[in-house]
Amino acid sequence: MSIREQLERDELDFGIIIISGASNHLQLLPMSKNQIVCCVPEESPLAQKKAISLQDIAEENIIMLKEGSFLRQTILSKMKAANITPNIVLESNQVVTLKGLVASGVGIAFLLDMVVEDTPGVKAIPLADPLIVDVGLAWKKDRYISKAAQSFIDFCKDILKEKKLHNEQ
Repeated sequence: MSIREQLERDELDFGIIIISGASNHLQLLPMSKNQIVCCVPEESPLAQKKAISLQDIAEENIIMLKEGSFLRQTILSKMKAANITPNIVLESNQVVTLKGLVASGVGIAFLLDMVVEDTPGVKAIPLADPLIVDVGLAWKKDRYISKAAQSFIDFCKDILKEKKLHNEQ
C-alpha cells in the first residue's frame, strides 16, 4: 500500500510523497523538484545515451514499482500513449531491491533521480521527454497530529525557509 493511501486511511501521521495529483484531504509542503529517470545497468548499451526515449526501451525487460505507485501510473500512461506494451518482468516496492536488480542486469527501472544518485552498477538517464515531479511532505488536513509529528513538520518548514533565503541571496 502506498504512503498516500496510508495517509488517507489515518495509518500514518505524515509521509514524503510525490505531491503531483495528491488528494485535497492532504496538507502539502513542497520540498523539491525531481526528475523521473530511467535506470539501466552500467554495461548496457543504453548507458551511453544522454537521454532515453520510450521507443529506446520498448523491447527492454522492465522492473516496476507495484500497483498504486504514482511513478508506475505515470510511466505506464506515457507508454500507453506511445503504443508501447511494457515487458514487466518483476515488481517490487523496495527501491533498494529495484536498484540491485538493475545493477545485476535483470532489467531497467524508472525511479526519482534523488534515490539513484551514486548507485554502483546503475546509470540514471533522463527521459528525452523529461518528467518532473514535486516531492514533499504530506499530512491529513483534519487529523490530530502528535507533538512529535508537528515538530518535524515545523522543522521542515524552517529548513525550507532558510534554503529559500539562502538561494535568494
